[in-house]
Amino acid sequence: FGIAKLEDVPVNRRHTGRGAVVGSPGYMAPEHARGAEVDHRADIFCAALVLYEAISGRAAFRGTNYNELLRAVIEQELEPITAFGRGDPELSRILERGLAKQPGKRQASCRELGRELATWLRGRGETEDITGEPLATWLDSGAVDEADAGPATPALALVRASRSRIPKPPASDL
Repeated sequence: FGIAKLEDVPVNRRHTGRGAVVGSPGYMAPEHARGAEVDHRADIFCAALVLYEAISGRAAFRGTNYNELLRAVIEQELEPITAFGRGDPELSRILERGLAKQPGKRQASCRELGRELATWLRGRGETEDITGEPLATWLDSGAVDEADAGPATPALALVRASRSRIPKPPASDL
């Protein structure tokens, strides 16, 4: 989302200062939008946000200007994806947890988010993600190390499974 956090770099006018808010406002975690310290839990929020949008077919947050959009990210509660005829209550709960306004209420890692999504997919008869990777890779806790640099979630299979059995919304909703 156009942001990199530089560690151990002296702040000067060429680098973004501590507390500065930069990035795509509609894709910031609430703590980022407030200018607070950001850690890996912001990535969990962003991954869940992209999945929410891919499944619902709608921008999660809207505003007429930058500040209004930041305020929406910080304060607005998202409608569950089931309100758009997508997914089911279990999938909605997984995404809502990833989109919690408080970082401590989100999944502990993108890997944990991936496991929850893989479990949901398996419960719907899916056996692999869109790349052909078996969902068992996500579900076998010993198979993948937490620090693995692999994909963050079985996202594309999730989008396919959540949309395949449910009619598309009218074009005017997109």
